[in-house]
Amino acid sequence: MVEESTDEGPATEPLLVNSYNGDGLTWSLALGITVAGGASFTCGYSGGYSSPAQSGIIDELGLTVAEYSVFGSILTIGGMTGAIVRGKISDFLGHKITFWILNILYIMGWLAIVFSKEAWLLYLGGLSLGFGIAVFNYVQSMS
Repeated sequence: MVEESTDEGPATEPLLVNSYNGDGLTWSLALGITVAGGASFTCGYSGGYSSPAQSGIIDELGLTVAEYSVFGSILTIGGMTGAIVRGKISDFLGHKITFWILNILYIMGWLAIVFSKEAWLLYLGGLSLGFGIAVFNYVQSMS
């Protein structure tokens, strides 16, 4: 056991013990890094997506400005919904499983946006992304 510093002087043992066993990068570690990295990338990319794509989405789907405005702001509604339940989800499922579910939500949200032919599918994708972002930010800060 490591002793803390006392009045006599500093501790004699190091506080951090290097327990690296030399196995290097394992498949499970690489997969975990990919999942966490994918969630971080999607979290950042989702916030700025709707602005540069506005004219293309409006033209392709024939949306009004009001309908597109809902799409631009529905990410926030999904985030508020995710903020309400994020602690319970993370505590119940654990951080690893929550990260996996978040990536599934992100993929489903982006697929809904990319393949949408109606405004409601855009909204569903935005809700999914917003929910995932709120839960991801909680899980990431708790890890």
